[in-house]
Amino acid sequence: MSRIAGRVKQSGVYFVTTDTWQRRQIFLKPEPARVILEQILKCRERGFYKLHAFVVMPEHLHMLITPQSSAPKSASVAFRGHAVTNHHSLITKGSQWRTS
Repeated sequence: MSRIAGRVKQSGVYFVTTDTWQRRQIFLKPEPARVILEQILKCRERGFYKLHAFVVMPEHLHMLITPQSSAPKSASVAFRGHAVTNHHSLITKGSQWRTS
């Protein structure tokens, strides 16, 4: 997600993809899948982005979003930061998100 947001700063629809650290299949388990679903919807409700579509796969996710701030990166930071820091069920050894 941050690879695009770091380079592109214009309005429009973004195809966002992110994967877990070492591509661990954590979203096969109900609790991490629920947490990620809640975070996607919470960020939408808080106005970080308009959510057009999304899919959660075992070790990654895809979203079509329109960021609502001047910098698309803020949507990425809000999404990933909350998912990792506030939901310890997603953390087994450090961050589950791959650094790009």
